[in-house]
Amino acid sequence: MGLEPTTHILKAGSSSFPNQMLNEAICMRCARACGFDDAAETSLVVADNNKVLLVSKRFDRAETRERPAGLPGVMRLHQADFCQLMGISVDGLKYTPSDELVDGYNTSLAATISRESSERYGDRSYVFDAQVFNYLVGNCDNHLKNLSVLHGPETLRLLPAYDIVCTTFFERFTRSMGRRLGGARSIDRVSPNDFGILSKEIGLGARRMRRICSELAEAVPDALMWAAERDAGVLETLPYSAEDVIDNMPSRRMVVAAFARGA
Repeated sequence: MGLEPTTHILKAGSSSFPNQMLNEAICMRCARACGFDDAAETSLVVADNNKVLLVSKRFDRAETRERPAGLPGVMRLHQADFCQLMGISVDGLKYTPSDELVDGYNTSLAATISRESSERYGDRSYVFDAQVFNYLVGNCDNHLKNLSVLHGPETLRLLPAYDIVCTTFFERFTRSMGRRLGGARSIDRVSPNDFGILSKEIGLGARRMRRICSELAEAVPDALMWAAERDAGVLETLPYSAEDVIDNMPSRRMVVAAFARGA
């Protein structure tokens, strides 16, 4: 008999990237504070061995109020990541190929959403907003498998953000983004013009995009500190981790703010 599905994922982190779980908890809670209200709910717990663990609520599970005989109390929901949705079977291709030109995964994402989603404009907007947020906090692991959809009886909707980490904090992690932003693959080579390219790829007006960029560039640092202070009772050093993320992002905030101003 197989194990029943569960409603949460427990993450222990990796010895290769110390404090990864603290980093992810702060970034995910920051996302919710910045308007991504339905981003994955996360919390930190301390295990018996004093190891800090991350608990993340799953999107692809639903609890059943009444448990029919022989059926689990938690049901799996039909979801698919964008590698599956776009027919990409090779795991390495979840990242934008390094030799790809500007017309890349974001264009394909927008086309797939326009074809499949029941909320085409809202889901395309979410892709742009999430990519700006990922850029600001320094998340280069924004590949196609970290973007998924949920299949309903008659609808298909983009799932909210999950697995957001400030990867630029870790020296050993690649500086190449999972999905190209405009004409740039390296997070260090993004220019204000690349956000204009991104808005055209996704098929959205520049005026809204500039407003979103202005709001996020202003809100993210304070939201990171707020996120850390909320969990300081679990780990009192958490605000220092937030400061590490904030100290890592000034140049990216300047780029986003420049696009917002029309520079």
